[in-house]
Amino acid sequence: MGIDTRILLKLPISLSPLDVVPKEVAELLQGSSLSSAQRTHFEKTLSVGKRLRDGTWIFESQAHYTPSAAALRTALSEALDGEKLPVLHSLTPKGLGVASTAGGPLREEFEQGVRDELAMRFGDNFANAHNDPRGVFAFPESVRVQGESYEEALASVATKGEWIRV
Repeated sequence: MGIDTRILLKLPISLSPLDVVPKEVAELLQGSSLSSAQRTHFEKTLSVGKRLRDGTWIFESQAHYTPSAAALRTALSEALDGEKLPVLHSLTPKGLGVASTAGGPLREEFEQGVRDELAMRFGDNFANAHNDPRGVFAFPESVRVQGESYEEALASVATKGEWIRV
């Protein structure tokens, strides 16, 4: 149990769900052995989440969100109405994986989990499709995204998540 992660994926509007899945899956879905109903079912299963006007997808990841220390301190400070408490650092021990912006064991596991999930879900197509040199922007599933473009969506969640290098 935990908070799942959402990831903003900057993908061209011209891409369909079949364009960003591993080649073997696309071939299976395009094969003549599937009925129309089966093909529709698989395409819905492959849906990566809400699609925005410019092609951006809000990917529903299965990785449990693990914030860095900086993000955790910001969230706690906001929850306390901006009050700065010196004890916040003691609330983020290294064993929890959030003791520094560089991360700890759980944070590293989270970032690797995101990379592995994207590789498994999108295969080699991901590197050719997502074109933000900063990586992917990950944030907790409880954060509401606003906007109809990558830039608008990113601005709406910018203080609630973090970049992950892919």
